[in-house]
Amino acid sequence: MLPVALSVLGLAAAVNAHGHVATVVAGGKEYTGGIPWSAPADAVGWAASNQDNGFVAPDAFSSGDIICHKSATPVSGYATVAAGSSISLVWNTWPESHHGPVIDYIAPVSGDFASVQKASLQWVKISEKGLVSGSNPGTWASDELIANGNTWTVTIPSKLAPGKYVLRHEIIALHSAGQSNGAQAYPQCINIEVTGSGSSSPSGGAAFTTFYTPTDPGILFNLYEAFTSYDIPGPNVWACFQMAGPGPKPDALVSKEDGIKYWDGVKADVNGMLGGLPEKGYGFISNLDLRSSRAFLTKLGIGTGCGRAVVGLALEGGAGIGRVTQGLLLDVAKEVDVIEPNSRFTAGLEKTPGVRSIFNVGLQDWRPENGDKYDLIWVQWCVGHLNDEQLVAFLEQCKSALQPESGIIVFKENMSHRDTDDFDEVDSAVTRQDSSRLGSYLSLFKQANLRVVRTELQRGFPEELLAVRSYALMPIDIQT
Repeated sequence: MLPVALSVLGLAAAVNAHGHVATVVAGGKEYTGGIPWSAPADAVGWAASNQDNGFVAPDAFSSGDIICHKSATPVSGYATVAAGSSISLVWNTWPESHHGPVIDYIAPVSGDFASVQKASLQWVKISEKGLVSGSNPGTWASDELIANGNTWTVTIPSKLAPGKYVLRHEIIALHSAGQSNGAQAYPQCINIEVTGSGSSSPSGGAAFTTFYTPTDPGILFNLYEAFTSYDIPGPNVWACFQMAGPGPKPDALVSKEDGIKYWDGVKADVNGMLGGLPEKGYGFISNLDLRSSRAFLTKLGIGTGCGRAVVGLALEGGAGIGRVTQGLLLDVAKEVDVIEPNSRFTAGLEKTPGVRSIFNVGLQDWRPENGDKYDLIWVQWCVGHLNDEQLVAFLEQCKSALQPESGIIVFKENMSHRDTDDFDEVDSAVTRQDSSRLGSYLSLFKQANLRVVRTELQRGFPEELLAVRSYALMPIDIQT
């Protein structure tokens, strides 16, 4: 009977494919989210009775169901996240038609997670995003979540005091919200333990049942008419979590000359390319990185073996000594071009079989030649040397050089572990956020009219190193 029961349940999930947070990623570690039809022992997401992946309607907004979903109960597991770092919430699916805002709240917990009384939790809003652009229906935060591989990233600001919290993550679908009781709330609760040295504890919180009413402007809302704004439901974002006022952006501090000066003093070997990590006891990083990158390409259909294909022409941006070119790209492409401003680094590539052209220029100065069209453009650990404007311009050059319909760009970069971008004076480079904020990677991809078709967090790197994420990008007007 079990196989039949599972198949029927799978059918129900497919028919009612709204979604839930299936995976939580924090500190480079993956955790099980809240699975509606089961309660895994290792779950950090609350258990709920929404077996149909369904929603909470406005007529239940004053009931306990709006807190953490239908008949939700706490679990004992939790994800550990450092204040100032990010936590990624990965939905199993989300329908494109279900446009709406994405909102996040937290509530402090005293005692064990398993004994939490949800009605007594005092919530504050920590982030929100609604209408991005346009109308009828327009582009929404939910669309950005889909574009990022059904993933939403929440930054835990460095000011937050260490302790236990429940993170409440929510999408409100507005496709039927033009009629009474038509909005659909999909709350998801995740247990987190915050570490660090922050000293700000949430204040002014309230019971969640007081936050929404069925007639709020952001709840009773016609998605399919012309509009210029949208009022996100709920209270204002807690002051401690609001962005700081105007100031110099980290990317504005990037200096091409200072970056070149730094790399001129680096040895042309793997240890130098990886910032000295191998000689500090991290000698496994290069091979692990290459294996993970190969697996990422395999999921894009690129490579050798059943169901995969070797591409004709690839380009590596910021190639250094050719670690990725020789360790990966020459295995999956017939020919490879490389961009690397330091000719000392590329000297060993000049007579390497399969390396076609070497461009000894910076990424900001590279232009495609002779109408070349690339099947794959690989860019890794180098775009921190570009300011935001230069990065968008480089992406646009890459886009113009892609094979029509099938060409793909892969970015693999470090992620800032704080709620802001970080500028490093040592090599004059900026480490950006994995979020939807202005100037973050997702925002810059969108400015270049590129969309994320796949994204993954690098696994296996030590927690003390920065998180690394891979993005596969294609032009917005190309559908896969």
